[in-house]
Amino acid sequence: MPIVRLLLLSLLLVAVAAPRTSAQTSPTDPDSSEDVILDAVAVPCSDTTESLLITRGGRVIYARGVRGITYMLDSAIMRDLNLVLKDVDSYVETEGLDTCTTMGVILEGPRYVLINSRRPSPDVRELQIRMERLRRTARRKLDGTIDNMSNRLESGGDTMVVQAPAITAAELRRGKHISPVLREWRCRGTVTVVCRVMRDGRVRQAFVKQVSEGSGKCASLMVVGALRAVLLADFTPGARQSGRTAASWIQIDVPFSGNER
Repeated sequence: MPIVRLLLLSLLLVAVAAPRTSAQTSPTDPDSSEDVILDAVAVPCSDTTESLLITRGGRVIYARGVRGITYMLDSAIMRDLNLVLKDVDSYVETEGLDTCTTMGVILEGPRYVLINSRRPSPDVRELQIRMERLRRTARRKLDGTIDNMSNRLESGGDTMVVQAPAITAAELRRGKHISPVLREWRCRGTVTVVCRVMRDGRVRQAFVKQVSEGSGKCASLMVVGALRAVLLADFTPGARQSGRTAASWIQIDVPFSGNER
């Protein structure tokens, strides 16, 4: 089945099954797993996908194929995006969609939108313009950010750290983002994330090193889900010989079984 048909079918299925209630928000954590305001999947002219997740706090998690990064949106861009999102209603237009033009977007509500990136309907034109800007920015950041963090990692960390950061499997699962599309496609595989755990146990920088097993249409969905899990996790921070906590890099595997709920 062509990937665009899979995307269309998945969005239609989750749209029918989802309750029409407002998305929950967390008053204490702007990056909580309930605070996703935009979850988009784009289908380029290839057997892969491009995923973009945005939280109310302005954090972007972006993946293209097996590579992914995270960064913060400028406050002015975030305000403009919010103004556009509040006026968007669910819109599923299938005419003219193909594997090079389709973008599926899930918004708070939930609301479901299918966009033809080349010939968008007037109903979703403003959203499509913002999405294209966001995608262009994310693509530019992708290689540069990963190269920069890789260089920092290779230059060496704190050599006095004798105890690496640690986390339980249950804590890691708590923040994993399971997109409705990822669930419908039953994506499975393991994403290896490299991240810097700070002295307070929170992650401030992270990138994906590799994806095993999972490939094609599932890769970017799992990458976004894995980065989300790591960013929300509370690690036991690394420690020096003296017992004092220290920031340090760690590599962690985030598995997807194909039947997450």
